[in-house]
Amino acid sequence: MKITKTVCVRHYRKRKILTASIDGKEFSGGVPASERVDLQETLNVRKLLFGKLSDTQRLYFTMKNEQMMSLDEIAAATGHPKSSIKAAISQARKIMKESLTEIDRKRTK
Repeated sequence: MKITKTVCVRHYRKRKILTASIDGKEFSGGVPASERVDLQETLNVRKLLFGKLSDTQRLYFTMKNEQMMSLDEIAAATGHPKSSIKAAISQARKIMKESLTEIDRKRTK
């Protein structure tokens, strides 16, 4: 273990990494590249999944999950019965789940 550590330290010291200051310029920190890629991928998958839903399913799903509205509030806002709203949301979830399974199957090939 000690020999491995010594070899690694020696290799590191031979690299002689030089750093240079950037004269008084400040650079704001940003989001790491992996987070940007993950966010973009999430947005792409979301766009794909929402594209497979009907306008009504998309509206109900958004109201329920993103705006955190109850079924009663959605029914009051849209004027549709609670049972049809619940069925549309359930169908939307089913479609999205099947689409995610299909996407995952394609990625693993």
